[in-house]
Amino acid sequence: MPKHTQVITIEITPERFLENCSDDELKELDLLIQSERYQSRIREPKKKVIGFTSEINVEQ
Repeated sequence: MPKHTQVITIEITPERFLENCSDDELKELDLLIQSERYQSRIREPKKKVIGFTSEINVEQ
């Protein structure tokens, strides 16, 4: 019997994904997002100082 192969591209936006979640799945996602594991990724990273942290006076 012949075979038919087809490639389908589906765009799933975050909004579309959430709209198709059940109430329990939304609650689970909310718990995960509120956990420190993901909150640390959401917060802006602290700026790291590279190099000298104070000025050096050099007399010429």
